[in-house]
Amino acid sequence: MDEYISYAASRDPTRVIAVFMESARNPDGLVDSLKLARDAGKPVVVCKVGRTAESARLARSHTGALAGSHQAYEAVFRECGAISVDSVDALMNTALLCSAGRSPAPGGVGLVTDSGGLREMQVDLAEKIGTSLARLSGDTLAALREALPPDLEPSNPLDCAADLTDAFARAFDSGLDILARAPEVSMLGFEADLRDDYVYAPELLGHARRLADRTSKPVFVYASFGQTHNRSIANELAELGVPCLNGAGIALQAVRDFQAWADAGREMPEALPLVPPAVPLPLPLDEAASLETLAKFGVPGAPSRVCSDAQAVAEAGRELGYPLVLKSAETGVDHKSDLGGVVLNLTDGLSLCAAYADLSVKLGPRVTVQKQVAKGVELALGCVIDPDFGPLVMVSPGGTLVELFDERMFARAPFGPEQAEKMIRRLRVSRLMDGVRGDPPSDIKAAAAALSAFSVACAAMQDHVAEIEVNPVVVSDAGAIAVDALIAAAQDHATDAE
Repeated sequence: MDEYISYAASRDPTRVIAVFMESARNPDGLVDSLKLARDAGKPVVVCKVGRTAESARLARSHTGALAGSHQAYEAVFRECGAISVDSVDALMNTALLCSAGRSPAPGGVGLVTDSGGLREMQVDLAEKIGTSLARLSGDTLAALREALPPDLEPSNPLDCAADLTDAFARAFDSGLDILARAPEVSMLGFEADLRDDYVYAPELLGHARRLADRTSKPVFVYASFGQTHNRSIANELAELGVPCLNGAGIALQAVRDFQAWADAGREMPEALPLVPPAVPLPLPLDEAASLETLAKFGVPGAPSRVCSDAQAVAEAGRELGYPLVLKSAETGVDHKSDLGGVVLNLTDGLSLCAAYADLSVKLGPRVTVQKQVAKGVELALGCVIDPDFGPLVMVSPGGTLVELFDERMFARAPFGPEQAEKMIRRLRVSRLMDGVRGDPPSDIKAAAAALSAFSVACAAMQDHVAEIEVNPVVVSDAGAIAVDALIAAAQDHATDAE
């Protein structure tokens, strides 16, 4: 597969590369090939199977190759600028849209349709799918008002279906020309009832045939019905540089992905951070040791002390300052909160000593005394070592927000703070960081810096760890602080250290 992509990217005149793949036998070759295509300005559209555990099992038995985790492949596709789709319909429609060799400028798609009802449906679909419709400027709206009959509303999508008279097709001609010239329109789509067995207005077919001559922007004809009988017309239009897409939802998804590919290609690549040599892993790797290890890579952690008796607990309280949190640090106590092993809001020495007396009886004498951080939005950071692509970093809502926001973003380590911020902003929970109901905005730059530093730590320790988790990282207007962490050493490394 990687050899095919490399050949098409470097020597084949093909304008777009469409790939249906099960797995990569040569993961490094896949990454290099995708980057070669990206640098050559050729879109690669990939439909990757093996997204679920069962389909991945079937892919392995069929090909004899490892089907790496779906999240790892999606992270690689984003990193390398490939367009990932999840069906053959989406694969073919997206590849068709990219096939004319034109790339969209910044902006949104402009759509012309022959139905008011279909116009509203496309607005709803664009909102649901996340397709950017061009926001028409005042000049564009004024031009449309002047050119169109008074019963047609200037809008995007633009319904040009007036009364079926001899002048019916004239509104489409004007609307297409005006949207083609509008600088805010990055692509131009035209929908009309054009079928091999029936064309109710032949002039509209003429408009479709001349669509690529109106502009240098990407253009396409589309049908809302996915099973439209238009193979002959589609073949004719393809020869004229006008892709024909069937199914409004699939078409708008293709537009969204093509626009995102073009926008990403205009961004200056961020330099990867340097990965220092891995620090020795202290064993046992409890919460305090994990936080301390990550702090050496630049992940800020809440000040903590591990204590095993009442005197040490009292001294830690005086040293750290109040308010404090007391947590069990006994080996084998993994879900401390569920077992009553976390006590919050300890504001003085008496409450700290009383909490320790109770906790030491219930779960054991070994505890962590930690400075309580200010309230904020909670994130979780994680890392697993993918067998094909190495350290894979995750960011998601943390703490109790995990139950409210079922979402995660992945990327290969290491990466810089710009990419880290993009990952965080793709999460719906990031809206809370902008400040709601009078709360001050959270420092999302600090959160991005912590996530980037975490990725560097994961890259540095990849040969010595099995997985890493930081949950939560509390993000407030004062910064981002890791509160709880766990580094699981790789089995061979743990055995050697012991």
